Parts: sequence; C-alpha cells; structure tokens
Amino acid sequence: TDPPATATASPAPASTAGGSADPTSSATPGPTPTPTPTAPPADALFGFAGHLMWDSVPRAMAALDLLAEDRMDVVRFDVSWRNTETRRGTYEWLEKLDAIVEGANARNIRPIITVLETPGWANGGRGPWHPPERASDYGSFVGMLASRYAGRVLAWEIWNEPDIGLFWDPDPEPRRYTEML
Repeated sequence: TDPPATATASPAPASTAGGSADPTSSATPGPTPTPTPTAPPADALFGFAGHLMWDSVPRAMAALDLLAEDRMDVVRFDVSWRNTETRRGTYEWLEKLDAIVEGANARNIRPIITVLETPGWANGGRGPWHPPERASDYGSFVGMLASRYAGRVLAWEIWNEPDIGLFWDPDPEPRRYTEML
C-alpha cells in the first residue's frame, strides 16, 4: 500500500531588501511604526543666531522676547570690532552691548558672541574682512570684552567662518587664524 498522503509546505522564497518575500506581490506592507519621542539630554542647548547689534536695543529686546517664548536658551550674535574700536583704545557701542547681554541673561538666554571685522587702524585699511596685522590687537579687544562680560557670556567665537574667503580676505590662512586664538 501507498504511504498516507501528507501536506508538505513548499519552502518560502528568500526575502528581498524591501522585506517582502515576493517583489511582485500586491500585498501592501504595514505602516512604519511611529518612533517614540525622546527628551533631549538635560544639557542640550537650543538657540538662534542673529544680528542683535545691527538694530536698536528695543528691537534686540523684542527678538530676545521671541527667543524666550520659544524656550531657546542660547543666542549667538556678532560684535563688530571695526565698529566698536574705531580708534585704538576708544570703544563705542558698549552700552548697547551691555543692554543686550543683560537682556539675554534676564531671559535665561546665554549669549555666544562672535567677534569679527577688523578696524582700519589694525590692518592698514584693507577692509573689514582682512585680518589684523598684529593678532595681539584683536586679542586685546576680545580680552577687554571677556573681562567686561565675565560670567555673563557662555562662549566667545574667534572670527566668523575664517575658512571661507568671504570672511577672511583675501583667502583663508590657517596659520594667521591660529595666531589669533
């Protein structure tokens, strides 16, 4: 007599990269599961870069109010060495910078300040994006600011994008930039 008939499953075809066993299958895959959101690390900083010194103090305060409403805790903005120390040792606009730093801190927003642009007296009038002839002149200015705002500024950025010719005239020079650090 013959052995009893048994049902034997045929082997399943190998999966393709898309996960479907048969690429010609009309079966629609299920939706991708929605990831569970995770909270950012406790020390994460969220912020905004702007030009707070380019406008009036009331407009800068309004911008800081918007950042506070959006729960930003950092603001990066630039300070023009060229506009602040037009003559060696003579400073302008510090009252405005005082107000902006104070306003940011009052809103629990920590400032990061980028010091950029060279005054004509420091580079022979070659233009704002040409580095100073003496890195120590830049260092003196940044040192004055760091002393004045000690404990109220999160970080200081030395120049703006010194690796781009637009901001370092005529072309980026890593050695000269390093001298400024």
